[in-house]
Amino acid sequence: MELWKYTTTDDYFDLLDFHDAVVEKIEVTENQIIVDIESINILPQHPLNPFDVAKYR
Repeated sequence: MELWKYTTTDDYFDLLDFHDAVVEKIEVTENQIIVDIESINILPQHPLNPFDVAKYR
């Protein structure tokens, strides 16, 4: 399995599609919430997606 590690800000959070996303782990720290997700769709408008369609990551 290929692992991808990305972070995003509030500016781009709405450009992630969590439909059918499986949460594997949630970690809460003093100023962060870290969520390990099996996969999500990155919408075309997100800067991490160079394609003109949503991409599964």
